[in-house]
Amino acid sequence: MSQLRRSVHVISPLIRTALVPGCRSIAIKNANAGFNRAWPQTRSFIATRINFQQSRESNKEEQTLIYSAPNAPTVKLLKMFSVTSLGVKSLQYQRQQYFIFGKRQLFKLLTSMGTCSLEVSIFHMRALLFQEESCNFCRTLASTIQYIFSIFASTALVASACSTGVLHKFLSPYVNSVILHQNPSKSIQSISPNTQITLETLDLLARKKQTTIKLRDLVPAKGSWLTWNIKKDVVQKREQLGKDELPQTRFWLDQRGGLGDLETMSKIVKVVDEEYKRGRTL
Repeated sequence: MSQLRRSVHVISPLIRTALVPGCRSIAIKNANAGFNRAWPQTRSFIATRINFQQSRESNKEEQTLIYSAPNAPTVKLLKMFSVTSLGVKSLQYQRQQYFIFGKRQLFKLLTSMGTCSLEVSIFHMRALLFQEESCNFCRTLASTIQYIFSIFASTALVASACSTGVLHKFLSPYVNSVILHQNPSKSIQSISPNTQITLETLDLLARKKQTTIKLRDLVPAKGSWLTWNIKKDVVQKREQLGKDELPQTRFWLDQRGGLGDLETMSKIVKVVDEEYKRGRTL
C-alpha cells in the first residue's frame, strides 16, 4: 500500500504537467531557463576543446625530406658487394679447409692400410722399401700443396675482411638523406640551433640507420672526408644518463650535386658553423 502511494505521488506531477496547459508551459519555461544557464558553460567547454585540439595539431612536428645524396645508390651497392664477397670468401675457406682435412685423413688411412698389408708379406721387402719411399715423397708433396692452398685461402679471406672493414670505415659517415623536424607553420628563417634533424647513414650490412640530433650538438669536423661530428660532451652525457648509444657520431655530407631543398641545407650548415664559432669565442 505504501509503495502504491509513493508511485501515485511520483506519477501525479507528470500527469498534471501533461494534462494541465498551465503546468506544461511552466515546465517548458523552467527547462528553457535551465538550458540557457547551462549553455554558456557547455559552449566554453566546447571552445576550449577545439582550441586545445588546434594547438595540439599546430605544435605537431612535421618530418620533411630536404636532402638526398647524389651517390647514395652507389655507396649502398659497394657495401652490399663488399659484404657479399666476404661471405663468399669465408664459405670457400671453410669448404677448402674441410676438403683438405678430409683428404689428409683419407691419405693417412690409405697409407696405414698399405703399410700393414705390405708388412705381412716378408718376401716383398724390396717392394716395401720402394713403397715407403714413394709414400714419403707423396706425403711431403701433399703437405706442401695443402700448406700452399691454406696460405692462399687465408690470404684471400684476410684481404676480403680488411677491404670490407676499410670500406665500412670510409663510407659509414656518408649521409644518404637528411630529414628536417619542424612545425609546418615555420619558415626557413626559423631554423635555429634548437632545430632537430635526422641524418640517415648505412651500417656494415648496408642497412639504414638514423641519428636524430639537434644542430647545437653538431660541430664542424676537421678533414676532407668529414663534415660534422657530434660533441663529445653530448655523447658522454648520454652514457651517464644510461641512454642508448647514438648510431653514428661522424657525418660526411656530400654537397656536390645533392638533391632536395638546397636553400634549407645551406641554412643548416651555416647555423652549425655559426654556433661552433660562437662557442669558441665564449
